[in-house]
Amino acid sequence: MARKHYNVTALAFLILHLTLGECTSDLIFQSNGNFTLQPNIKGILEDILWKFEGDKVVEYDQFQLIEYGSYSGRTVIMNLWTGALTLLKLQTSDSGHYTGELQINGKLHYYHQTVNIYDAVTKPAVTCQICNSMITLRCAGDQSPLTQYSWVGPEIQNKSGSELQLNNEDVQSSDAAIYTCVVKNPVSNRREDFDAKTCLPAPGSSSGIITVLIIVLILIAIVLGLVFIYYKKYCKRNVERQEKEFQKTLKGFSSENLDEHKNESECLVPPAGNVKRKVQEYEERGKGKTCLSTPCDER
Repeated sequence: MARKHYNVTALAFLILHLTLGECTSDLIFQSNGNFTLQPNIKGILEDILWKFEGDKVVEYDQFQLIEYGSYSGRTVIMNLWTGALTLLKLQTSDSGHYTGELQINGKLHYYHQTVNIYDAVTKPAVTCQICNSMITLRCAGDQSPLTQYSWVGPEIQNKSGSELQLNNEDVQSSDAAIYTCVVKNPVSNRREDFDAKTCLPAPGSSSGIITVLIIVLILIAIVLGLVFIYYKKYCKRNVERQEKEFQKTLKGFSSENLDEHKNESECLVPPAGNVKRKVQEYEERGKGKTCLSTPCDER
């Protein structure tokens, strides 16, 4: 029974190999580099065709080499006996499935390979934050799902995660508090050292800060007081000036009114002596004299 099962499995593998051709595990490369796909096929090659996700990449038919699309100038078939393909100036968009179709004696042989291209990780940056008795170190870098973060330092080896929490007292009592953030992906890794003691406030810095704040507040209070006194005096002086101008205007207005009333009275009251003269004229008229306005001489 076991022998029969082995024969069936071997037959299935043979059929799969003849149908799909050689297929290996995924290959990983870094961008801006190059890779070479090497089919394990023997014989005199009559025709070579490489495809990427079903689209033609490069083709050779014993007479000419034809490159297609964005692969123009980036492909090299180094060995026409093996059909190996070399792709230059790799980009992340070059990730995918490649198929080699190689014809020997009129028969096609297939080679399959999946390739993954990744950018190198960038240099990380480490920052720190103090909260109560804890110091938190944060490492910032690439956010790709394949990017991994870890820490190395005193009593710490390969602690995973982008954050690292430390006790304030442990950092103060430590002779060396250098912690290293390690960032890596399948093709590269970068490291950044950080001295956790730089997060601690300098001795006496708290009291110094408080003193500076008190001095600043006192200066602000003095400036505000001077501004208040200045504006108070200015406003008072301005009010007094306006009152004087108002009194002056009011006094001039009263004098003009008195002069006008005086002139009106003089027009209404007759000049002195006019009444007496009129009486004398009427008396003289009664005596037969006709002079009205001037004294008459007796006849």
